[in-house]
Amino acid sequence: MDKVQMQVTFLPVQSSSIDHHRPEALTCYNMLQLPAYSAKDVMRDQLLEALKPDKGFST
Repeated sequence: MDKVQMQVTFLPVQSSSIDHHRPEALTCYNMLQLPAYSAKDVMRDQLLEALKPDKGFST
C-alpha cells in the first residue's frame, strides 16, 4: 500500500448545495474526486462521513 499513489482531482458538481455532496472514489484508477467545498471543515466532515460503512462515497 505504501507504493500506491492516490490522485486527487476536482469533481464538478452541478448543484447549489455542493457542500452536501460526498467525494467520489475510483479505486480502479487510484483516484479521489472532491467537489469544491466551501471550507476545509466541510471537506473533512464529508470525507469522514464517506468512510462510514453505512454511507460510502458519492451521493
